[in-house]
Amino acid sequence: MTTLSATAFPQAVYGNTTYEQFHPSWDTWPVMVAVIPLVYMIPTVFVIARIIHVYCQSLFSRKNVPINQHIFLVLSLAQVMEMKLSQINGPVLAASIPLALIYPMCFTFFLIPAVGYCRQLGGPYPFGSVSIYYSGGAFGNVIRYG
Repeated sequence: MTTLSATAFPQAVYGNTTYEQFHPSWDTWPVMVAVIPLVYMIPTVFVIARIIHVYCQSLFSRKNVPINQHIFLVLSLAQVMEMKLSQINGPVLAASIPLALIYPMCFTFFLIPAVGYCRQLGGPYPFGSVSIYYSGGAFGNVIRYG
């Protein structure tokens, strides 16, 4: 079995002294794209919290609350569940749980004997961009698709 070393995997960042002093830059395009979901996820959390707050306020207070709590409850429950939930959910779960366990194994079993390592991505990616790579899979070094 091959162990991870700089001589065994010359493309790897392991043991590369230039990576030991590397500090990521937070103003790059990939980081900005990764932050985009926060722009809509954080306000969504506040909207959902406000909806729950108004609903709970309508349950405990008979003051001037701007919702009909019965209609709100029915619409909320309709989003979460359906009247035939057990009839539909049973067969779906019976099939999906075994598939969820077997499906990943069908596509990754050849990686069991492989050694994984990080290696530098080429251009146009900046220094510090790495990909997870492997060597020594069950059917040779690399399985190529396409």
